Amino acid sequence: MRLLIVTLGLLLASSSALSWETRNGSQIRGKFDSFNFKTKELVFSDPVNPPDRHVPFEDLSLRSQQRLLFSPVYHRSFPDDSLWPTEKKMLLLVSGTAVIVPLLLGFWISGILIARKFNPIHALIGFVGSWIIGSVLVAIYLILSSQFDGNATLLGAGFIVASIFLSILVSAIYNCHTFKGFAILFSHLLIGTLLALICLAATNLLLPKESLDELWNHLVFRAVGLASPAS
Repeated sequence: MRLLIVTLGLLLASSSALSWETRNGSQIRGKFDSFNFKTKELVFSDPVNPPDRHVPFEDLSLRSQQRLLFSPVYHRSFPDDSLWPTEKKMLLLVSGTAVIVPLLLGFWISGILIARKFNPIHALIGFVGSWIIGSVLVAIYLILSSQFDGNATLLGAGFIVASIFLSILVSAIYNCHTFKGFAILFSHLLIGTLLALICLAATNLLLPKESLDELWNHLVFRAVGLASPAS
């Protein structure tokens, strides 16, 4: 459940309008040019005030640390000794879990509210099945659309067909009307997002700054190799 706090936090931190800041609140001037995985330092260049400034990851504010996870510069800086270095695998695992957990809970809650089905097995089968089949359908229509110069009409038709098919699938799993299947299918996106938002807000409000930093270090930053192991 604690991983729910990651989802919206990462989205908020990804805004390009945010400035890079240190823990003491001072703004870091210059352009973020590169990230050194060995030293865990961000390199900022400022033509007006050379030389480049090296800022350790641990000296960043929590918001800037979160923002780093979404930075294209960070993703281009992964160690090139293999196609899928450990840091990249762990980042995908953490971010994937942070998205899947609230959406799965949202699917279960939607089934309870709309179809009156409390069995979590229905939610698990419906969630996994709809996302797998939906992903396949999206891939097919994207390929077809690319053959017709990105035809928007074809994409729209594909969305409608996929929505109808997945609604029938969900309604069959929950043994309910197709319209209820449609409602479950799309309402779980909203409910899952709200769950993540509520969990994030509650965590930010209830936890002191030191505990919040340690929570992010424990759940995310140590896992992806950005923070030092706990002593």
